[in-house]
Amino acid sequence: MDIETIVNIVLSVLSFFLALISIIFVVLTLKQNNKMLEEASRPYIAIFFTTTTIHMRQNFFVIKNYGKSAGKIEKFVYPDKIKSSIQRSEDVKSQFEHIENMAIAPGQSILLPFDILGDSSHVFEFEITYSSNSSKNIYTENFRLYSNFLVSRPHGNLYTNPFEHDLICALHEISEKLI
Repeated sequence: MDIETIVNIVLSVLSFFLALISIIFVVLTLKQNNKMLEEASRPYIAIFFTTTTIHMRQNFFVIKNYGKSAGKIEKFVYPDKIKSSIQRSEDVKSQFEHIENMAIAPGQSILLPFDILGDSSHVFEFEITYSSNSSKNIYTENFRLYSNFLVSRPHGNLYTNPFEHDLICALHEISEKLI
């Protein structure tokens, strides 16, 4: 075997290995891009607690899809103390039972009114398991919410007209939401 044949064999083997390494890098890059695209377009469903005070204080749990695609709630676990809480209406407690199997569009919010009456702990733990319509992946999120944050509002006795007080409170509420 002459030197030219040996060099050609070595170059062929090196070319094969370089091509194999290139194919491996392309496959890894495609997998990484696929993960990044999925993360950018997946649903992200969360729950939080908020209050509004216009004429009187109202409390809400809000379920919102912050993601870029629709998500379907497969499982919704909420605290037992919600089931046993004192509410103005039984519908307030039963609304939590209807969350499972609900689809939520991107940016959509679901308001769940809830009165915080006589609850000394003010801590609520939720688990939301949801799926993506586009990728069929399942996601699970756990939330620990606190409902005892103080909300300051102008005192009603400063204003002679109740409408004026409600208007001031509404403007105060709007400015807080913009922060």
